[in-house]
Amino acid sequence: MKIYFALPVVAGRTGVLSFLEMLAFLEEKGHRVLTEHLFHLDALPAERKVPRCQVFARDIRWLEESDVLIAEVTAPSTGVGYEIAHAISLGKPALCLAEAGVPVSAMIEGNPALTLVRYRDSPLAMEGVADWLERLVAAGSAG
Repeated sequence: MKIYFALPVVAGRTGVLSFLEMLAFLEEKGHRVLTEHLFHLDALPAERKVPRCQVFARDIRWLEESDVLIAEVTAPSTGVGYEIAHAISLGKPALCLAEAGVPVSAMIEGNPALTLVRYRDSPLAMEGVADWLERLVAAGSAG
């Protein structure tokens, strides 16, 4: 399955989720993460070298090409919010991950088009992602 994984880049990353562990987990399951470059700590400096219009065009193309969207929403990010809304407008199944106990926007938490998974550590986040992907495949809702 092709996954567009939305991560905060400019807003920064904090919390308990290990992005590299998540990437390895998804790849081990046979999924292709279109945004894999964002999982690395040098993502922001590398992204700043690419003209903004090219980043936008590339990311929109990847969203359209993806089977599903997964978004890490623990840290508020305008870009991640935009990507979630665009994925929903394209009819893509969408999962949001948020660290337990961290407030999340009502636009995410209250949206019936989204699934929100709360986690306390990386293994719980990966378990939630795996369960969601398995349900989609069983329902025939995604690639």
